[in-house]
Amino acid sequence: YYMAAYEVFRRIMQTSSVIIMEVVEPDYSLMYASMITTLALVIHARCRPYLTERVNFVQTLILGSQSLDLSFFSVEKYVNSSWASSVCGIFAICIQGGLLGYMSSIIVMELAPV
Repeated sequence: YYMAAYEVFRRIMQTSSVIIMEVVEPDYSLMYASMITTLALVIHARCRPYLTERVNFVQTLILGSQSLDLSFFSVEKYVNSSWASSVCGIFAICIQGGLLGYMSSIIVMELAPV
């Protein structure tokens, strides 16, 4: 039951840190969002709060994907190369697409009658 409150707190912290840092220090807003997401990934991997291992695995994939995406967008922001920006963007899209496909297959397997 504590995990729902933790998720709300994490999302509020991530959103508010990006908004506040965008006003105070715009260059570091993506870094703070990436830090919070990576910390959430570590906490989730340590606690494994959900009942089934599949749900824990999917949540780990989601947090890992968010952390990688934020890292790639940070690189894209600081690197002044259109090639590096394109590679980072394509890699982030591929990660999200693969993750969505995997999650949908897990949901179908969970809902399929046995």
